[in-house]
Amino acid sequence: MYEVPNRGAAYKVNRKWFQEGKDCEILRIGAKGWQKGKIKLKLTVEFISDEPEFPERLAIDESEILQTESPLDEIRKIRCQEDKQ
Repeated sequence: MYEVPNRGAAYKVNRKWFQEGKDCEILRIGAKGWQKGKIKLKLTVEFISDEPEFPERLAIDESEILQTESPLDEIRKIRCQEDKQ
């Protein structure tokens, strides 16, 4: 875990929120009253690029797709012939 160097009063006040947690009570649905515990903050930083993650796909002529045979085409032909018999 990365430790932030001591930055004075603000660091001392906020340290508990991120490292130790602050005492609190919550009311859960279905519980019999308040439950004591601690609340602790976690911070997530995410970078989202303006550039696409993958290069754009090359445009493929639709007729090329239609002419490509599926590995299942041969099985379909055999099955169709069997159904006709």
